[in-house]
Formats: sequence, C-alpha cells, structure tokens
Amino acid sequence: MKLTTLWAFSEAVLGGILHALSIPFSGAVLTGFAVILISMISLFSESRGEIFKATLIVILVKGAVSPHSPVTAHFAVFLQGILGELFFFSKRFYKISTMLLSVTTIVLASVQRVILLTIIYGNSLWESIDVYSNFILNKIFNPGINDKSLQVSFIIIFIYLSLHFLLGIYVGLIAGRLPNWINKSINNFNISQLNVNYKSVLPFQYGKKKRVWWKRKSRIYLFAVLIVLIGLSYLHPGLDNVYGLNLLIMIIRAIMILYLWFTFLSPIIYKSFRKFLDKKKSTYAEQVAGIINSFPHFKSIFELSWHNSSEEKFIKRIKKFITLLIILTLLPGEEFSSLKVKG
Repeated sequence: MKLTTLWAFSEAVLGGILHALSIPFSGAVLTGFAVILISMISLFSESRGEIFKATLIVILVKGAVSPHSPVTAHFAVFLQGILGELFFFSKRFYKISTMLLSVTTIVLASVQRVILLTIIYGNSLWESIDVYSNFILNKIFNPGINDKSLQVSFIIIFIYLSLHFLLGIYVGLIAGRLPNWINKSINNFNISQLNVNYKSVLPFQYGKKKRVWWKRKSRIYLFAVLIVLIGLSYLHPGLDNVYGLNLLIMIIRAIMILYLWFTFLSPIIYKSFRKFLDKKKSTYAEQVAGIINSFPHFKSIFELSWHNSSEEKFIKRIKKFITLLIILTLLPGEEFSSLKVKG
C-alpha cells in the first residue's frame, strides 16, 4: 500500500515537481517512475491481481485530487497497470519483465503522441515540416540541397522515438537492479545520518483549474509557428502560396477536431469511465482517503531523498535518490517522524 501511495502521489503531484525542477521529457520520466513502482509492487505482492488493484486505487486518487485531468491521462495509468499485470504474470524473469514493461510503456506513450499529432493536424503537418526545413537548408547550403531532398519530419520522429526507446531501456535497467541496490544500501542505512536541514522549494498542489484546450501552451506555440509559416509562404517568392493555404486548412482542421473532442467526445468517454470507477469507489474509499491524507508525508520523503542525493552527479544521483526514496517509503511511519524534518 505504501508503494501504491507513492505511485498515486507521483501521478497527482509529481508532474508539478518535475516542472519545477525543469526536467526534460517530464511525461516520459513520470511514466518511467510508474514503471519502477509497478515493478516494486509486483516484487512485494503475494498474489496475482495486486498490480491491477493498485492501478484502480491510483486512478481513483488521481480523479479525486485532479478532477480536471484529461481522460487520456487516466487511460495511460490504466494501460500501465494492465501491462504490468501481464508482464509480471510470473516473477521468475523479474529483470526481463521490468525491461519489457519499461520499453513498451514509454515507447507506446511516444508513439501515441505522434499518432495524435497526425490525427489532429493530418499529414500536412509533416509535409509542411519537410517543405520549410528543406527551404531553409537550401538557403544555407545552396545549391547543395533541393526542396524535397530530405525527409526532415521522418528524422525528427525517428530521433523522438529513439530517445524514448533509450529512456525505456535505462528505466528498465534501474527497475531491474533496484532490489539489489536496496539490499546493499539498507545494510549500511542509518536514518539519523540524513540531513534534514533544507529549504523546501518543491510545489505541493493539485486539483488545478481546468485549462481551456486552446489556451494550452503547446498548442499556442504550434499555432503561432504555423501562422508565421503561412505568412512566410505568401511573403517569400521561394515558396508556393499553396503551402500557406494548406497550413491554414490544417489549423482550421485542428481547431475543429480539438473542439469536437473536448466539447463532445471526451466528456462522453469520461462519463462512461467514471461509471466504472464509481462502482469501485466504495470498495476502496478508505484506502483512497488514507492515501490523500498521507500526501504531505510523501512530499517530505520525496524532498528528503532528493536533498540527500545532491552530492552525487546525474546517474549516480538518480540511483541514490530512487534507492533512498523506496527505503524511506517502506520505513515505519514513526521511525520517519523521529527525524523532525525541517524542510
């Protein structure tokens, strides 16, 4: 249950923390964190179905503290739990299972984003990237590159998916080795040696107001770029005005699809999903309430782990941070309370 609480905390609050720390690929990092916790839950579970049960509790908590989370975020957690239950059907191949779960979930998340962009903006998005990128390259390296010599959009997608694939392998290695790290660290672990004097800089808020879909930063930036490209196509003689018209049609198409999704389709799907969750709410009401009430405690654990790993550099810091985080999570509450954390 403690690991489930840490997973729920990460889904409800960790996004804001990652943003405050300016960590790139925060969505993939959040997914990787879920993979590590699912792996640990499987390690401690005594029967099949524990991961799925934990997944339902996490979704219920996420829905309670972040009611405006998009339905896709809930489905992402649901998929992680289903895949976790599938890959950890047998514990005989723990490290292989962690690797399969990590690579599959993180790569699937990246593929989903590419597919969504294609659905919303159509192939015109990728064609426009190719046209304008080659136009700029042609101006720089003239006359070595023709207008359609490079599929820049394919290169971007390939790099994007490859980075997520490598991240999936890295997270899989961490999840697979974490039990050994914990066993080695816990022998020399002394809670009294932890530095508890630090200034808290991490945000602790959830249940943010719902943002209007067309005010989201990512869409504002993309629309701004597309509008600039439209103007460029009409002002610069080296580009065909047809491209500007295609971009304009693409923007209109995107606005219509997003409007239909957020106004009609998403509420209907979410309503059906809520009916399913409401049937489970009474079963897990006590656990959900207990988890939400323990969030300040887990914030302290997260901050304490991050602060006490600060002397290490990058990869070593990640190793120490995650190891310490899990050890502190599994400690009895009264032992942690004796620290008198001042952060």
